[in-house]
Amino acid sequence: NYFYHNAGLDFTWIIWKGLVFRNELNQRLYRGLNEDLDDDYLLWNASIGWKFLKNHSAEVSLAVYDILDQNKSISRNVTETYIEDSSTEVLQRYFMLTFTYNLKNFVQDESQPMEGPGFGPGGRSSFGHPGGGPPHDRMP
Repeated sequence: NYFYHNAGLDFTWIIWKGLVFRNELNQRLYRGLNEDLDDDYLLWNASIGWKFLKNHSAEVSLAVYDILDQNKSISRNVTETYIEDSSTEVLQRYFMLTFTYNLKNFVQDESQPMEGPGFGPGGRSSFGHPGGGPPHDRMP
């Protein structure tokens, strides 16, 4: 028997006129594995970006992954004849510059309810967002 726990927090904050700050923090805990692999660590990623063009349809962002340089890859393989615990090398801290362009904004006219499975009254999905996807972080 072994135990794996992952707790996380992430948020996106549009600070000022299209300036976007994103932060993600995950705490991972392993217990019951090989002595060398029982570990817990924090995985912290963050980025800052700038939304621009009409309706903020474009964004340039700079992200830092594994800020604390603690990322690990730990796994357990269980078969009928053996139990194998392993740790492999993973990409540690790195930076990424990204350009994103939203080709089309698929917003449904609220006066026209959406049809099909998964949509409730008023064309809203069971998640409360039009179309059933995640909420958009676009500026008005």
